[in-house]
Amino acid sequence: ISIGYAPIKEVAVSIGWARDWSQRSNMFRAEGRLEVYKNVFVEPLVRFRDSELFDAGISVRVRM
Repeated sequence: ISIGYAPIKEVAVSIGWARDWSQRSNMFRAEGRLEVYKNVFVEPLVRFRDSELFDAGISVRVRM
């Protein structure tokens, strides 16, 4: 399940939840998108598994 919000074209955020029933764990994530230059986006990501930091990352995406 996820929900997103994009108040303007250059900025967007989303949060989500997933459940692994076999391992009895929950995964939460928060993602963002920020246009830093024309067609160049920075996209951070943070994920938590059962209330502990699972991983984090940042991507730079260039739209051609």
